[in-house]
Amino acid sequence: MLKKDKERNDAFLAIGNIANSVKSAIAPYLDGVLIYVREGLSVQSRKRGSVNPVFDCISRLAVAVGQTLSKYMEALLDPIFACDLTPKLTQALVDMGFYIPPVKPTIQERLLDMLSMVLCGEPFKPLGAPQPNTLNSVPIIPKDAKDP
Repeated sequence: MLKKDKERNDAFLAIGNIANSVKSAIAPYLDGVLIYVREGLSVQSRKRGSVNPVFDCISRLAVAVGQTLSKYMEALLDPIFACDLTPKLTQALVDMGFYIPPVKPTIQERLLDMLSMVLCGEPFKPLGAPQPNTLNSVPIIPKDAKDP
């Protein structure tokens, strides 16, 4: 796609605005658009500049086409959650959860894990969840020589 950050960011904002204007008429172009969205979320792109325009584009696409976007979510969620938590990312997740209901539980679970990693340094575990069964956590009980 475009190599200059300004042009790249403007392109994502333009795609989002077009989606906002034409709504579901953008659906036939989603395959091509989402290739660039994934590229915009790549590690190389994140190092070069802001991913906020990409999240804005994703938000507007979710609002425009709704559940039509659900078939692309599996490929998008990993690169999305590899990014740092920002207000634009949060808004994109809110919009995806609202306009694409089938992915809402996955988004909620992954967001809980992300927040738990930031706050506690480990993935989310619900209260009362059993501790993982490891050899270190099992007490060693010596066997009495008199027992058969």
